[in-house]
Amino acid sequence: LVWQWHQGSERFQRSDQLHQAIKALQPKQDQYFINWGNCFPIQSLLALKHRPINMQYLPVGSRTYTPMVRDKLKAWSIDDLYVDMVDAPNIFLISNPKLNALLHQYLVEHYGIPITFKTYYTFPDLRLNIYRVAHRAVY
Repeated sequence: LVWQWHQGSERFQRSDQLHQAIKALQPKQDQYFINWGNCFPIQSLLALKHRPINMQYLPVGSRTYTPMVRDKLKAWSIDDLYVDMVDAPNIFLISNPKLNALLHQYLVEHYGIPITFKTYYTFPDLRLNIYRVAHRAVY
């Protein structure tokens, strides 16, 4: 019983950290947050503990080509996520350096687009960042 309580208190703490981080981010209705590789633990938000947060959020990775993702991208007027996220002022990537390297490689190999990642926001307690993806100049 003590172990279950401890696990529950960790979940509450994680939920509180995530809720405070999103609240500090202050997402706007026209900003779209792409969760690359499921880095962002949105499922850790405990619905009964916190009021819903208005955040345009989409998990991608293995689900990128599912009907749910296609419908959401269409609603956001995004034709090709990988091309449209580059230099978009309102599309943000939630990721980490390891996954950024994979995304960079993918965009170079499949689209011929070298990119760089500009940190937009850092979640220190969660050890991840929100980035803006931009073209990288090649000389």
